[in-house]
Amino acid sequence: MRREVPLSVAVAVIIAALVIAAGAVWFLINRPSGAGTSPQRVHAQAAICGSRNAVRSRPSTEIAVTSRQKWAQSFSVTPSDGTEGCLFSQIVRRCHCCGSTRIFFAAPLLRHLDERCALSHVGELHRGFAAAVGQRFRFHRILELACGTGTVALEFARKGCQVVGVDIMEGMVEVAREKAQKMGLTKRARFYAQDIAELHLPDEPPFDLALCLFDSLNYITDPTKLAQVFVRTFAHVRSGGYFVFDLNSEFALREHLFDQDNLDEDEEQTTLYYFWRSEYDPQKRLCRVDMWFAAKEERGDWRRFREVHWQRAYTMEEVHQMATAAGWQWVKVLDAYSYQPPHPESERWYFVLRRP
Repeated sequence: MRREVPLSVAVAVIIAALVIAAGAVWFLINRPSGAGTSPQRVHAQAAICGSRNAVRSRPSTEIAVTSRQKWAQSFSVTPSDGTEGCLFSQIVRRCHCCGSTRIFFAAPLLRHLDERCALSHVGELHRGFAAAVGQRFRFHRILELACGTGTVALEFARKGCQVVGVDIMEGMVEVAREKAQKMGLTKRARFYAQDIAELHLPDEPPFDLALCLFDSLNYITDPTKLAQVFVRTFAHVRSGGYFVFDLNSEFALREHLFDQDNLDEDEEQTTLYYFWRSEYDPQKRLCRVDMWFAAKEERGDWRRFREVHWQRAYTMEEVHQMATAAGWQWVKVLDAYSYQPPHPESERWYFVLRRP
């Protein structure tokens, strides 16, 4: 018998994942400004730079420069499309197996969410999103684009939905499949390694709902390819179904909201340090994010690596044109976190489209 999940459960899970990204903004606003350096920060910088003595007692701004230079010289770069390996996917697998609950906010890097934190926002999220799609809509078949390691998709599966996740990185997909196997959800959850701009799932019936979360669409820097995402997703959603996704605004990229780190974390409480700095080109509307990491190995050594990520800022008008050209009905755009109409300083937008 087909089991439908009521809006009070399913819709809440949709936005529960979205709100996690708010933590990045909170962290950026509330982290210490750091005229000096805490003992934890010194130790973290030692892990990053490879020498504790090299960074002891220096101001945080100087540490940032030192860290940036040393990492750029000594680390290999993994592009965000994963074409030169999947180092971070290996670390995701290790962190998942050891039971880490640390939350990180870069979507293509790590979608290993703390479900307890996500589900604590269910009530608030339900109120925000239900107003956009109506109380009568029911989700049974869910398609998650850029699904990463499948945390969101598997939460839907755990609630009784049939879910399909698609991600361009084979390493991420492998982790998602392992998690589904471990959770006993292989009959409800399937995962494919594909480019979402070329989405082709001939063996899958149409979906009630498509999702693309954690600013994943900003990583498609070619507008032609983004337009194809709307076309290909439209082909896989049933009439009356929805497409819900988010995008970072130009304000967020221009104002350096990617500039984050967790270098004040106690080494005993984390297995991964990160340090991110961004540069935005307003002419090309492209944001480059240099992300440095130090991952703690089982023997206590720190494995260091760097990734370079690119995001494009799209205007709301561009998204509207692409979506409607593909056949979507424009339903609503919301300011992230407040669920009110967008404003000039909105950092993230939530979009709701419907297939007629």
